[in-house]
Amino acid sequence: DSITLIDRMDSLKATNPNTIPSVNGTKIVALCGYNELGDCPAVYYRWDAESSAGANDVDIVAVAGITTGRWMLINTFNETGIFDVRHAGCFPKNDDASVEVTQSYALQKADTYAQKFNLTLFVPSIFDNDNSYYIGTNITIWSPIWFADGAKIVTATSLTLDILSERNVDRIHPFILHSATNNGSINVAGDIVHSSWFENTDTTN
Repeated sequence: DSITLIDRMDSLKATNPNTIPSVNGTKIVALCGYNELGDCPAVYYRWDAESSAGANDVDIVAVAGITTGRWMLINTFNETGIFDVRHAGCFPKNDDASVEVTQSYALQKADTYAQKFNLTLFVPSIFDNDNSYYIGTNITIWSPIWFADGAKIVTATSLTLDILSERNVDRIHPFILHSATNNGSINVAGDIVHSSWFENTDTTN
């Protein structure tokens, strides 16, 4: 039996399970990107014909026109203990208001999933990109969070980033918080705060 490859999340949301062959009695697909093919590592989803859970486009994906039944993310992350935020649609992007709101929401969705399985969030650096994650609303992160070298959170307005998990003591990786304008400031609340994380007018709580 072969597994069907799906290029991106929007395609998965349009994939009727009746078009997918079963693998050992289960309908399984491999999602090979989030916004476009290859923009993040592949993950697997199985069809749950009984589920009517609220869709979040991370671990629960609804199909247009189908009321009962969901594509459910298969947890393959326990071996590494890492959940890449790109699987929730969080990518470094250019600065604009719509992106800031979208990225804030996506990062929080990634954190919600990571909490379910006691995972560490991974925020990657991406080639040919300035690696700035523009966040436009206050965020609370309960999971440990690991920023790859060069990745940074940027805000053009005041932002509070709460890093609250006690596990952050052992797993946190240094990263950069950067205010995009003189009017912006980033306040980090929590126990894990280092001055080397900050640029410009950024402050700690």
